[in-house]
Amino acid sequence: MHLPLRLSVDLFMLALGAALSYWIGAKNGQVIHQALAIGAVVFVRLWERRKQQTAEQKEERREKRRQRRLRRDEREKKGAERRANEEKQRAEEERERVKEDYEHHEGSGAVHA
Repeated sequence: MHLPLRLSVDLFMLALGAALSYWIGAKNGQVIHQALAIGAVVFVRLWERRKQQTAEQKEERREKRRQRRLRRDEREKKGAERRANEEKQRAEEERERVKEDYEHHEGSGAVHA
């Protein structure tokens, strides 16, 4: 059976905390269940700190993704505006060209008539 890395780390921290507190407790003459209780407290504090760090890292990643998305949207918006302006300019140039052609043909038609 393969344990996920996080669960393995949690179990290792629990065992380490229990072993350290048992060793400290045995040195001071405390009973085993008191040493295990101290180990559990150490484990819980370490686990809560790791959980908080994980949550902070998750929030940082979420913020980075949001910033990248905003930058990408801004680039896409600028590109779309630029393309729209180019299209407007081309349409205006086409209107001018058609207008000039129309005036030119209308003027030459009047001479022939």
